[in-house]
Amino acid sequence: MDAAEIRKRKRPATVSLRLLLDGALRTEYDRLVAAAAVAERLAAKTNDRQVHIRRDELAAQVTELGEKMLDEQTTFVFSAIPRRDFNDLMADAQPPRPEDDDADLPFDSSKFVPALLSACAVEPKIDEEFAAEIYNEWSDGEVTALFNAAYRANKEVRDVPFSVAGIGTTRRSDQNSTTAPNEE
Repeated sequence: MDAAEIRKRKRPATVSLRLLLDGALRTEYDRLVAAAAVAERLAAKTNDRQVHIRRDELAAQVTELGEKMLDEQTTFVFSAIPRRDFNDLMADAQPPRPEDDDADLPFDSSKFVPALLSACAVEPKIDEEFAAEIYNEWSDGEVTALFNAAYRANKEVRDVPFSVAGIGTTRRSDQNSTTAPNEE
């Protein structure tokens, strides 16, 4: 394979992340799961028809809300940017002063995180203004998850997972093995 073929095949790495942006749905789901667990324990101890009906109702509510949460997730897709652009973003976000909270980071997170989100977001598109809003107004966990996805798109090496690479080439235990073959 020559350089022209490699250039033709090269595509930037992408990373997808699914977030449930409505935290109240998750809180309600957790409440229902706990209530369903209690109802299940009670139902196991009694033949009371009402207890069994309540258990079944709660189980149905858990299933319904679980499906709603799956539908309500937002998928974010981030794509790697050229190395030069990544380094420029980092250079533009000089490390903070030693007295700042982020002094242990090689960049000023209030500048670098929104810039990286904006530069790497494929779906949905995130402009600089929205990226700054995300950084300043969303929870630390959500911002960290989004940043990690954008960062991973740029820093992880993408290769074929071991499980896929091995498909169709699984070796029998008696091939080049130091273990004695099965005598059946």
